Amino acid sequence: MNRILIIINIAITLFVITSCHNKQTDNNSAESKKDRIVSNVETADSLKKPTEETSVSSNGQVTANRFTDVSFQMSLPIKKVCVKNGDYIKAGQPLVILDTYELENNILVSQKTVESARLEMQDVIISQGYDPKGTVPEKVKKLAEIKSGYSIKQSQLDGAKYALTKGIVNAPFSGMIANMNLKAGALSQTGALVCRIIDNSTMVVEFKVMEQELSKVRKGSFIQAAPFSDNNTIYEGVVTEINPIVDNDGCVLVKAKIGGSKKLFDGMHVKVLVK
Repeated sequence: MNRILIIINIAITLFVITSCHNKQTDNNSAESKKDRIVSNVETADSLKKPTEETSVSSNGQVTANRFTDVSFQMSLPIKKVCVKNGDYIKAGQPLVILDTYELENNILVSQKTVESARLEMQDVIISQGYDPKGTVPEKVKKLAEIKSGYSIKQSQLDGAKYALTKGIVNAPFSGMIANMNLKAGALSQTGALVCRIIDNSTMVVEFKVMEQELSKVRKGSFIQAAPFSDNNTIYEGVVTEINPIVDNDGCVLVKAKIGGSKKLFDGMHVKVLVK
């Protein structure tokens, strides 16, 4: 009887030990499986990179890369207007021709007074006992110039010749004519506007980018610009400037240089795509 009880106790003990071991093994397997699942999820997440559109679209405005306002430098009647708005002109080409009769007459008068002063200067030199065609001491020459007024008269002649060069207003560089409103016969005014010359060989596009999209735009970024008036024409260029200030609307001002065209006007609005 005792022997049977001992056998039963041993069997029960073995059963309990086996059950605990199997349970621990199952738990370890579950933990290992869980670790593998978590690891797979993290790896998958790390491989999943959101596909973001790297382009930025905006509306902008074209401005001239270089322009100048040409002004009159004297007041004279306008003899001829040589250009009109929208004309493309080359550097040195006449814009307006003034009536220079008065200037030309001033030159003739100045030339005569210079000749008269030269003769008077020679008389002074002769009175000092020297031959005007020979070697004359510097002191004697200076005295003769002052008494005759030769230097002053020569300066007046040079001034008259210089004034005559302003009788024709020429283009300082090549470009397109704008703001030309002159007519022949009118009187020019010193400092008054003749016209504006816009160098449209290259143009600048100014546009704004939202603060959250600024990371997609940098100097050298490629852009395309299409005028609102002509969606079929696209101008290409690169970003040249980013103003480091965010305005009250959360935008940053960006400038890009694009190729010029006679169809691009200063102030024209365009659609901009930054890549």
